[in-house]
Amino acid sequence: MRPSPTTGAVRCGARRPATASTTTISCDRCGRWEGSVAEASETGSGAATRSLGADAVLVRYFAAAAEAAGVEEERLDGVATAGELRELLVARYGPVMARVVANGSFLIDGVVQRDAAAPLGAQVDVLPPFAGG
Repeated sequence: MRPSPTTGAVRCGARRPATASTTTISCDRCGRWEGSVAEASETGSGAATRSLGADAVLVRYFAAAAEAAGVEEERLDGVATAGELRELLVARYGPVMARVVANGSFLIDGVVQRDAAAPLGAQVDVLPPFAGG
């Protein structure tokens, strides 16, 4: 095993010669990898949720949308379309969220939707505009 160039410790993933991959358990120095936000929401731990209801939509916020909302996810009742959700978010979180939803998009059950009449599914991801291609 090759030592780390900075600390002399064993490099992550260097369990066998010529191996560059890192296992999910990794080395003792790094400990176990943390789960993703998606994994945390599936297990019910991690991000904050607000209102709960039987017909509630899980709304997850990313990047600038999460900053505007102050949470990574929440459950919202009483919204049926992307347009209604957009109006609710702007009313609740103000001009910062208005800029995000005006230029970004909604990912409704895994499909990008920009049409205000699009019906909501079980989960909506609020995505800010992305640069690049």
